[in-house]
Amino acid sequence: MRTKLYFVITLLAFFALTALPNSFAQGPLVQPSVRLVYFLPSNRPARPDRIEALRQLIKDAQEFYADEMERHGYGRKTFRVETDTNGEPVVHRVNGKFNENYYYTGLSDFKIWEEVYERFNELEHIYFVAIDLSYETLNDGDSCGLGGIGFLPMGGDANFSVGKIAIRHRSETSAEEGLGGSAIIPASGPCFFDDVHDHNHPLRVTTHELAHSFGLEHDFSNPDSAVGGSGFQFSERDAEWLSVSRFFSNNPVSNNSPGNIRLISTPTYSAEGIFRYPVSELN
Repeated sequence: MRTKLYFVITLLAFFALTALPNSFAQGPLVQPSVRLVYFLPSNRPARPDRIEALRQLIKDAQEFYADEMERHGYGRKTFRVETDTNGEPVVHRVNGKFNENYYYTGLSDFKIWEEVYERFNELEHIYFVAIDLSYETLNDGDSCGLGGIGFLPMGGDANFSVGKIAIRHRSETSAEEGLGGSAIIPASGPCFFDDVHDHNHPLRVTTHELAHSFGLEHDFSNPDSAVGGSGFQFSERDAEWLSVSRFFSNNPVSNNSPGNIRLISTPTYSAEGIFRYPVSELN
């Protein structure tokens, strides 16, 4: 009897383990957060050390943002990250459908995001994706990172089909801004550690691309800007924008209540109040 009971318990445990996703589940996120994704092309072996490095990288990025927000007088305000029950950042693994060369060539962000979207389909969050490429760069070597706000087709909604997401990283005028965004970097190499830029700071690419996903544009007028210049700090304007970001606020997100509109001028005008030019003066 004990042998049979032990066998049943072992079998149940086996099925429970095989049913678990690639990361700890914690249910729907109450607040908009940054979610970490380790993206693995089909011909690449998984590297657990990259997952741990990604966790540490996002913690360091949170500290950087907190330092900058505090420097501008907003206190140690920073973005939220999805965490497990132990408070550690959750890393979701996504297995790519193609080999690494497919994601390296052409528009890397379009290809990667399309598969990430198939996995999550939740646009209210920001997805920080580290793709494991031996090339250690994106877009045929032209990019260290890619990031931006989510955009939907004009008149679309969160249930649009995967085939319509190509403009997610492009500020198209014929699109509607979504709620979330994404940032994509290689999972290793000079772009991950950023030892090819001035000051040799390991956070430069990460903070820059995350800033885009929070809605900040390049500010080339400020040479010290972490978003547009060659420096490594946020401008006063950047910090002001982030201070009201839904990813930084501790208040629950809710829809605005209907506004009250009151007409303060008369809806009609009397004939005496309208001045008419004589026809002869108009010619």
